[in-house]
Amino acid sequence: MGWLPIALLLVSVGASPVARAQPPPADAAAAAGEMGVSTPVLQQPESTDPSQSPLPDLGKGAEEVAALLRHLTESLSDSAAFSALEADVAAGAHRAAERWIETAPLLKGNLRPTALDSLASSWDALRSELDDLSDRVDLRARRRDADLETLTKLHASWTRAFDLARKADDPASVLERVQSTLEDIDATRPAIEQRRARVLVLQDSVSRSLETCDDALARIDDSRREAVERAFARQLPPVWQSALPPVDGRSSERPLAAGLGAKVDSLRIYARTYWVGLVLSGLLVLVLMVLLRRGRFAMEGRAERDGAFVSGASAFRTPYAAAILLGLLLSRPLRPYPPFAVQQMTLAIVTAAAIFVLYPILQAREALAVYALAALFLLNLASELLEIPPGLEQVILIIEMGATTALLLWASAQLGEPREIGSGAPRLRAVGRAFVRIIALGCGASAAAAALGYLDLAHFLGVGLLYLLFLAFGLLALRVVLDGLVTIGLATGPLARLNAVARHRALIERRTRSALDVALVALWIWIALGRFELLEPAGALLRGVLDARLRVGELDLPLARVLGFAAVVIGIYVSTRVVVMLLEEDVYSRMTLPRGVPYALSTLTRYGLLLAGFLLALGTLGLDLTRITVLVSALGLGIGFGLQQIMNNLVSGLILLFERPVQVGDTIELGDLAGDVLRIGIRSSTLRTPQGAEVVVPNSKMIEEKVTNWTLSDRRRRIDLDIGVKGDTDAERIITLLGDVARRDPRVSSHPGPEAVLVRFGEDSSDFQLHVWTDDPQGMRLRSDLAVALQRALRAARTQDTVSSQAKKTGS
Repeated sequence: MGWLPIALLLVSVGASPVARAQPPPADAAAAAGEMGVSTPVLQQPESTDPSQSPLPDLGKGAEEVAALLRHLTESLSDSAAFSALEADVAAGAHRAAERWIETAPLLKGNLRPTALDSLASSWDALRSELDDLSDRVDLRARRRDADLETLTKLHASWTRAFDLARKADDPASVLERVQSTLEDIDATRPAIEQRRARVLVLQDSVSRSLETCDDALARIDDSRREAVERAFARQLPPVWQSALPPVDGRSSERPLAAGLGAKVDSLRIYARTYWVGLVLSGLLVLVLMVLLRRGRFAMEGRAERDGAFVSGASAFRTPYAAAILLGLLLSRPLRPYPPFAVQQMTLAIVTAAAIFVLYPILQAREALAVYALAALFLLNLASELLEIPPGLEQVILIIEMGATTALLLWASAQLGEPREIGSGAPRLRAVGRAFVRIIALGCGASAAAAALGYLDLAHFLGVGLLYLLFLAFGLLALRVVLDGLVTIGLATGPLARLNAVARHRALIERRTRSALDVALVALWIWIALGRFELLEPAGALLRGVLDARLRVGELDLPLARVLGFAAVVIGIYVSTRVVVMLLEEDVYSRMTLPRGVPYALSTLTRYGLLLAGFLLALGTLGLDLTRITVLVSALGLGIGFGLQQIMNNLVSGLILLFERPVQVGDTIELGDLAGDVLRIGIRSSTLRTPQGAEVVVPNSKMIEEKVTNWTLSDRRRRIDLDIGVKGDTDAERIITLLGDVARRDPRVSSHPGPEAVLVRFGEDSSDFQLHVWTDDPQGMRLRSDLAVALQRALRAARTQDTVSSQAKKTGS
C-alpha cells in the first residue's frame, strides 16, 4: 500500500524528481556544450503500472539526478577560463580608471572639438570592449541562475517524495536513498552559489566601468558644447603682440604625453576590439584591386571599339586607387565608431586615392593646385595628431590658412577658364568655382582670426573647411568610380541582357547618376553639419518644421505625414511604372501568352499597385481605416442608386480585360463607328478611326451592343472586287485572267487562293466578282492595287484582241 503514492509521484509530470529533473535548462545545456561536457537527458519511467515495484523507478530517478549533479559540478571546473575572465574584467576596470585619471585634467584644459572627438572615440572604443565583456559575464550569470533554479526544483521535488515515503511507512532503504539524494543536492549548491557570487562581483565591476565610460562621454559632450561657445573668445594676443601673456591664462604647456598616450591607447583598443573587421576590410580592398586590375585592359580595349565604355574605363585607369575608395566605402560597417586618429589616417588615404582617380580629368595647373592643397591638408592632419604650443600653433595656422586661401583663389581662377570637356561640364565647373571661393573666403577669415588671437575660432572654422573641401574631393572621386562601374554594369553582364536596360540604358544611366549626386551631396551636408556641431540644431529645426500642423477645417495633420503621403504616392507611381515596364519588356517577351493577355495583366497590375499604394499612403497620413471602410460602404450605397452607369462601365471594363472579346490593336465596327482599338481602360476604351479621330467609347456599349471584330482570332479577311466587262467576252478567259492577276500580288493568301466568279451576263456587258484573302492590315490599299492591276490587265487583253481581229481582217 505504501509504494503506490511514491510510484504515482515518480511518474507524474508535476511532482516526480525524474520529471522535475528532465530536461536540464537550456542555458545549462549550452554551458555544458561550451565546456565540452555532455548533458545527461533524464527519462521518465517507461512503466506506470502500480502493480510493478517502484524501486527500479526510484533508483533510475536517483541515478539521473546524480548524473545531472555531476554535470553541474563539472561545469564549475573551468577555473582557467573563469580566471581569464576575471583578469579581463580587472584589466578593463583598470583601463577605465586609468583613462579617467588621464581624461580629467585634459577636460580642464579647454580642449578643442577635434581633441574632444579624439577623447570621445577612445572612450567609445573602450566602452565597446566593456560591452562585449559585460555580455560574457551576463551569460555566466544566467547559467549559474539556471543551475540554482534547477537545484531548487530538484530539492523541492525530492523533499515531497521523502515526506510521502515517510508517511507511507516505506522501508528504511528507500528513505535512505531519497535522503542521500537530497544531501547530494544540498552538497552541490554551495559551489554554484560561490561561483555565482564571484560572477556578481564581476558584473558589479563591469557595471562600474561602464558607468565611468558613460560619465566620461557625458563630460566630453559638455566640454564640446563649451568649446563651441568658447570659439568666439580670444585665447592669445594678436600676433604682433606675441610677447604678451595669454589672455585666458592658458598655459603654453600641454599634457603632450597624456594626449599622445590616449591616442595610441585608443588605436590599440580599437584594433584589438575590431581586428576582424579591419582584416576583412583589408582583404576586401585587395580583392577589389585584383578585380579592377584584371578588368583594366579589357575595358580599355572595349572603350576603343565602343564609345559607351569610355566613361566606364575611367574606373579602371587607376585600379588601386579606385579599389581603396570602394573598399573603404563598402567596409565602413565593419569599422564602427573609429577613433579620431583612425579617421585622420583614413582621410589621408582617401585624399591620396582621390588625387590618383581625378588626375586624368584635371588640367596641369589644376593638378598643381590640388597637390599643394593636399600637402597642406596632410600637414594639418599630422599636426592634429600632435599637441604643439599655442604660440607656434598660431603662426602655423596663419601660414597654413593664408597659403590655402591663395591656392584656392588661384584654383577658382583656373576653373573659370574655358575648356572643351562636354556640354554638362560648364555648369559643374561653375558650381565648383563658387564652392572653392566660399571655402577660400572661410579660410581667409580663419587666417585673420588666428592673427587676432582667436585661435579656437580659427581652428574650428579653417580646419573644418579644409576637412570638408577634401571630403568633397574624395566624394567626387568616388562618384567618378561609381559612375564608371554603373556604365559597365549596364553595358555588360546580366543587366545588359534585359530588354528594358538595352532599350532605356541612356535614361537609366542619367537617373542613376542623378541619384548618386543626390546621395553624395546629402552625405557631404550631413558630415558638414556634424563637423561644425550643427547636426543637433539642424535636427531640432527639421523636427520643428515636420511637426508643423496643417489645419483644413476639422482636419489636423502634421507636415511630416503630409510629406510622407506625397513621398509614398510618388514612390508607388514610379515603382508601378518600373514594374509594368519590366513585365512588358522582359517577362512577356520570354513567355508564350495569348494575344491580349499581356495587356490585361499589365493593366490589372498597374491598377492593383496604385490602389495598394493609395491605401498605404492613407495609412501614412494616420487616418483611421475603419472610417474608410464606413466611407466605402456609404459610397457603395450611393453607387447602387446614382452611379449605376459608372459601375456598369467599370464591370464591363473588367469583362473586356478578362474575357478579351476586344483587344488592343483590333479593328472593330460598333454601329456606324469603325476603327482600331488604341486603349482599353477600366471605364472607357479609345478607338482611332481611319480618318484619324480618337473616339472614347464607354465599355458598356462594347459589351451590350453588337460589335464586329475583324481581327479577333486572326487578321485574315476577304476582299471582294466587282468588275464589269463590256461587250461579248469569253467568261472563262476573264475568270482565269482575274485569278492570275490576283496571285501575282504577294499580299494575297494562297490558302484559300483567289476566286473569280461570273455574277451576271448580258448582251452588252458581263459582271464578275473577285474574292481574295489577305493578312495585310492595309486592306484598302490592297483593294486599290488589285483594281489598278486588273484594269491594266483587261486593257492589255482588249488591245491584244483588237490587234488579233485586225490581223485576221487584213489576212482575209
